[in-house]
Amino acid sequence: MSWKKYGGTNKLDKLNNISVNTIVTDKFTLKNFYVGDWDICGGLTVKDDAIIMKDLTVDGDIYGSGDITINGAMNVFNTNIVGNIFVAENAFIRENLLMDFSAGTLLHGENRRFGFNTTTPQATIDISGDLVRTIDIHTTTATNKNVVARNVFNQGMTVNVEPTRSYIDFYVDNSMNLEAENFNGRLVYD
Repeated sequence: MSWKKYGGTNKLDKLNNISVNTIVTDKFTLKNFYVGDWDICGGLTVKDDAIIMKDLTVDGDIYGSGDITINGAMNVFNTNIVGNIFVAENAFIRENLLMDFSAGTLLHGENRRFGFNTTTPQATIDISGDLVRTIDIHTTTATNKNVVARNVFNQGMTVNVEPTRSYIDFYVDNSMNLEAENFNGRLVYD
């Protein structure tokens, strides 16, 4: 007796539901889209690509062993990152960049001003410190030359140290040329 006489593969009985405890099969194929929820109480392994056309909500951890590409915005709240962060393009920070957990060392920028340990910078670079030495400029070479101030006309002053002398150069009538040292005045100790 053949099952085809009872309707074949595309002629469904008036009752379209099956209620069973367990289905064991080597292959499961849906001919039409399934509309509804799937409740999987165990694991789910997908051997090929998975395409999700709507939101994905995960209540647990997400682990990725390959690259993760995000084409839209990514909002991350209260996140700890262990490891390095490489930014290939711009990084925009709306608040402070804190360098330690006590918030004692911070970087802040706004309106073309950059503040070290201040959230209200008053200059292009505004350094606020609570130590005796606020700035310590040093090098691994025997000579250190630093421009302290220079205006649009290349007038200004430098602070310099060499193995046999320390000096401050002033440039007012001559434009600052650090190679030629064409200073107009010099305070020197050697």
